[in-house]
Amino acid sequence: QILSLMKQLNRDPDLMTTFIFSTHDARIVDMCNHVVHLLDGEITNDELKQGSDVYGEAR
Repeated sequence: QILSLMKQLNRDPDLMTTFIFSTHDARIVDMCNHVVHLLDGEITNDELKQGSDVYGEAR
């Protein structure tokens, strides 16, 4: 339920709240729009999921 609420806050055009997670849980990763993979403190992959508008209009 908390993740669902966070997704609503993220999509609300009046709020556009950003959340940053550090997780190994694939279920949470599947809900994200933008995923950055790290290994030993280095970025190994920067993935913008299809259909997401992460870099849309900035406010």
